[in-house]
Amino acid sequence: MPIEGPDLFPPVKVVAVTGGIGSGKSAVGDMLQEMGFPIIDTDRIAHDLSKPRTEMTEQIRQRFGVKALAADGSLDRAALREIVFNHPDARKDLESITHPAIYKRMLEMIAEAKADGHGAAVLQIPLLFESPPPMMIHLVVYVACDLDVRVKRIMKRNPDMEESMIRKVMAAQMAENEKMRRSDVVIDNSSDLDHTRRQVQELAARIQSL
Repeated sequence: MPIEGPDLFPPVKVVAVTGGIGSGKSAVGDMLQEMGFPIIDTDRIAHDLSKPRTEMTEQIRQRFGVKALAADGSLDRAALREIVFNHPDARKDLESITHPAIYKRMLEMIAEAKADGHGAAVLQIPLLFESPPPMMIHLVVYVACDLDVRVKRIMKRNPDMEESMIRKVMAAQMAENEKMRRSDVVIDNSSDLDHTRRQVQELAARIQSL
C-alpha cells in the first residue's frame, strides 16, 4: 500500500524495496538496475556519509565520543552497533543524526533521477516500516526469505558478526508477517536467483505501469 509522506511528494514515482537483514534486497535491487531503473541505496548513502570528516560523522563524534570512530576517523559501525542495541536512548540519538542526513541525500538522488529522464526511482531501504521517510512512496516491495537462510548469508558476508548479535538485530525489527501485510508486492528470495529474477521481471512491468 502506498505510504503518504507528510511533507514531500517526489518528482518521480518512488518504489521502496525493503526486507529484513540478509533477505536479499541488494540482489533484487541489482536486478532492477540491470533492467534500467535508477537505484537509491540508503545503506550506500549511509556508508558514504560515514567517511572521515563528514558533517554526520562529526555530529556522531560529538554525541558518542571517539569510541564511535575507527582509527581513520570514519564511523566504527561495530562499536556503534554495540552501543545502540544495549542502550535504547542511544539508538534514538543516533537516528536523530543519521536519518536527516540520509533523507537529504536521498531526495537529491531522486531529483537526479528525474533530471536523467526517469519516471520512477527504486529506493532500497531496510527500515522502511520502522522509520518511514518523509515522502510519498508509490509502491512497497518486501523481499522475504527464510530466517535461517538469512542468518547463514549474514555470517558469510560478515564473519565478524556473531550469530547471537545477528538474531538480536533481527528481533529488533518489525515482524516479517506484519511487513508483508503492509506491502504491495512480496518477492520470495528463499530459493535460487532464477526464481527471484522471474518475480522481479513481473515487478518491473508493474513499476512501468505506475
